[in-house]
Amino acid sequence: MSIFGAFLSLALVASVFVATKKESKADGMFDYFKKTSIKKCSVSLEQNKFDWTGSVIEPNVSVSFEGEMLTEGEDYTLKYRNNVDAGNATVTVKGINDYRGSVTYGFKIMGISIKDQCVIDVDGTNINVYYQGNLVPSTCYDVRSSISETPTYKVGDYQYYEQITTYRFYGKGQYYGSAVKRVKVEVKKYEPSDN
Repeated sequence: MSIFGAFLSLALVASVFVATKKESKADGMFDYFKKTSIKKCSVSLEQNKFDWTGSVIEPNVSVSFEGEMLTEGEDYTLKYRNNVDAGNATVTVKGINDYRGSVTYGFKIMGISIKDQCVIDVDGTNINVYYQGNLVPSTCYDVRSSISETPTYKVGDYQYYEQITTYRFYGKGQYYGSAVKRVKVEVKKYEPSDN
């Protein structure tokens, strides 16, 4: 076989391979759109509010298409997020096999609102949170603080400031949401004049 013949054979094989690959890719895209979108299915959760338990909460999900119930693991998968602590949780239904796409639904884990149901007390360096008169363990919330100062007046070599400490509380576990507590105090600093 001549070099030209070998080259021609090689080019012919390559073109067949490329054409087959293009057809395969096009078929794959066509197959994807032949699948039923999970968004066209009827999805329902057993309920959308649950009491906090401290454990994972995974509500039962029912998925159907045109009156026919679908099967988890065969037609769709479920993925839960933020479903332990109190607050807003989600479940994502993702189509597989004959179904495509995904849809996300929310549900609420009911706990204790640190903003609306708790009393926050800051006295110097003592920081306490109470719920129904009982002290809330510090493991049930995070606290972050920041300080700002505004000069108010000066007497001699002393500058007086209004100092505001802002405490931000973030609920954890059974406690959810956030709350803000501001504490104002007057402080003076020795700031002699340059004269």
